[in-house]
Amino acid sequence: MKSLQVSIMLLVVLFTSCTKKLDFNKFELSLLDVYKEGDTLIFQSSKGDLDTVYIVDKTISHAQWNPLAHSGKYTPLNGKIYYARKKLPNGQMNTRPFIHLYKNEPDSTSLYIFYNIFFSKKFRNDNPSELMSVMQDGTYMFRNTISKKDSDNQEVIYWNYKHGIIKYITPEGVIWTCLSCNYEE
Repeated sequence: MKSLQVSIMLLVVLFTSCTKKLDFNKFELSLLDVYKEGDTLIFQSSKGDLDTVYIVDKTISHAQWNPLAHSGKYTPLNGKIYYARKKLPNGQMNTRPFIHLYKNEPDSTSLYIFYNIFFSKKFRNDNPSELMSVMQDGTYMFRNTISKKDSDNQEVIYWNYKHGIIKYITPEGVIWTCLSCNYEE
């Protein structure tokens, strides 16, 4: 029995020591560093509606190694930012995912933006231009086509490397502009 326990322990050590930890590059970190816990974002729609959200948490961590879920070669890396709009009846904030970066191999990363719109794209680390269009003054445009039948049915996010989301356009054409990021176009 004791030799079985030792064998299992050696296998666990062998598998966990063989995995390599991944790191986010400078560009990937810039997508997470723009927001800090405690930030307040206020958006106004082209119809005059206001939407206020609070950044409540930000984490960057490696996933727990699991031989059934991972290849064993790399330990996946997650960067997550969470937001809340209101408190629950128990006083806790109603927290939701906002931005998620996921990297499980050194050459590519997946970006997810969950807000009033959803953006999802995997991009190669040596070519972030496949992720977005470069506009001006550190502003980028992420475009997400909703329907292949109707190319005008798109969600568009304007991202500034200093201010994060500065504007987004819903598939219905409603434009939401960030009032709290002090950005002038």
